[in-house]
Parts: sequence; structure tokens; C-alpha cells
Amino acid sequence: MMGSPTSRTTATEHPTIQPGRRLVAVHPEADAFTALTVMRRNEVRHLPVVAGEQCVGMLTETDLLRGLASGRSGADLTAGELCHQPAPAVPAGSSLRTMAETMVASGADAALVVSRGVMVGMVTSSDVLGAVTAKWREVPLPAPR
Repeated sequence: MMGSPTSRTTATEHPTIQPGRRLVAVHPEADAFTALTVMRRNEVRHLPVVAGEQCVGMLTETDLLRGLASGRSGADLTAGELCHQPAPAVPAGSSLRTMAETMVASGADAALVVSRGVMVGMVTSSDVLGAVTAKWREVPLPAPR
């Protein structure tokens, strides 16, 4: 879960995004209110659900809303029950294109950033689009004819 992405140009035409914030996560047994508190305090909309060192699912605000709308108490709902499939993984330093292609192929709007097999961050579709927008701003627009 990244704050403002930082870009750097590589040998390819696409910049890379490095994790900008520490990764926050919850255990599958965390109740919905705990998960929501973690999300709000860290200003994130995606929360990995982690058992041991493995991501077992991804929890979003929509998942929490759906669970709370079910009529069950937030204290009775767990992150493990509410989460959906884990986000795909991308290697740290991946290009914007790789990140976007990975998310699109999996139907996810976030990807875990992994370095040497360890989760080190997360990139969201908003992060990728923000980086693309910043890159587009660097290119001068053609003069009107």
C-alpha cells in the first residue's frame, strides 16, 4: 500500500515504482472492525490478509461494506471470511506495463510487490495511473493547428 509512488527511468521506456510505505496487513482472525481501523489509520483501501508469511487473501473497503450489510455484527465477521483471492505478485522494480498487465490478467486492482520472495509493498491501480499521469505531464502536448 503505497503513498505517492516514486518513479525512476530504467533502460526500458517504462518507469518503475518502488514501494513508498511499509506494508500493513491483518491476520485472518482479525474482526471486521479491527481491519477497518487498520485501513483508516493507514489511509489504505486494500489490506492483505496474512497467515504466517503467506498472503491468503485481499480485503477491500467493498468487502467490509458487503459484510456489514449482511446484518452480522462487525465483531462477528473476520477478515478471513470477508477477503477475496490474494492479489497477484509483481517483482520490486517492475515496469508500469508489467504491473498493469498483471493486475488486468488477474482481474485485481492491486498487486503485492515482492523482493526475494518477501512482500515489501503493494501497488494499486491508482498508483499506476498516477505514475502514468505524471509521466504524461512531462511530455509536452503538441501545439494546436
